[in-house]
Amino acid sequence: AWTYLRPRHQLRAASGKQPLSMDRRAWYYGLALALALHNLEEAVMASRMVGMMQSRAPVFLRALYSGINVGELRINLLVLTGVGLSLAVLAARAPLTTGWSYVMLVFGAVIGLNALAHIGLSIWFRTYMPGLGTGTLITLPLVVALLRKAWHERWVSQLAFWSTAAAAIL
Repeated sequence: AWTYLRPRHQLRAASGKQPLSMDRRAWYYGLALALALHNLEEAVMASRMVGMMQSRAPVFLRALYSGINVGELRINLLVLTGVGLSLAVLAARAPLTTGWSYVMLVFGAVIGLNALAHIGLSIWFRTYMPGLGTGTLITLPLVVALLRKAWHERWVSQLAFWSTAAAAIL
């Protein structure tokens, strides 16, 4: 009689389907796992990546990588992986909140843009760029699927959804 008072995710759980919150948690952890695998690929190939970025990258990227050595890159990748995992854990604690949904959509947009950057740099270099494999095979498809799901299920408002790209660039 009072089922109309229950949140949607509880109604889904009562109907025998997987609760919406578990579904979002899986997406959040999936993003963190994709980032970890991507950063692992970059860490394994760090010397190649640093060499390419310092010698053949566009000027603005050469300047960015000019003072970075392989060890520092690996430490940075480890820290970024920790940040991604921490965000996923925190968001999974309150998966249905609009705020954490937005944070994870921005996180997804950031790693999606990074995958596009790896594709662009591989074209620029005309060779394999470390991170290209996981970026194209795991990260980009996952982010596209996540964004489609979030749009169809209205995880955030339309304005917030469309602002994720700008927030990711900043």
